[in-house]
Amino acid sequence: MNQGRIIRLAYYAIVAILVIMGFARIFGHSVEEIEADNNYVNLLVNQSVYFGYITMALVVIVSLIGMVTHFKQSIWALIGVGVLLVVFWIAWTMSTSGGPEFIDRFAQMGLTEGESRMSEAGIRTMFILGGLAILGALASGVKGLFE
Repeated sequence: MNQGRIIRLAYYAIVAILVIMGFARIFGHSVEEIEADNNYVNLLVNQSVYFGYITMALVVIVSLIGMVTHFKQSIWALIGVGVLLVVFWIAWTMSTSGGPEFIDRFAQMGLTEGESRMSEAGIRTMFILGGLAILGALASGVKGLFE
């Protein structure tokens, strides 16, 4: 086995373990337990955020290893990351903090205006990238008709 395959298998195993742990934490409680005690919800949300951070760190580490070992093949990945950052920046500039009527609700939930804006930017980024994916699929299909 070569080193790249071992690293890829280790990465998939770690992600699978994190996903299984997350599902076990989420679905390991009954609805009545969760509704009776709001601490379960807070615990699950915090743990899902931590699992997300761990997964992002693993993706970055494995990506950096791949870029160092195969730099010429990584140029397109770097271009993709650049496009993603530009799309997120566009979405962030389009986002607001929710307006004055929502700020009180956010404060009651413990959210700041910046966190609200980042959440909206993430949702807008998802919609932009989803729209681009749909347009790309349509363009690919139309291109195939003319070949």
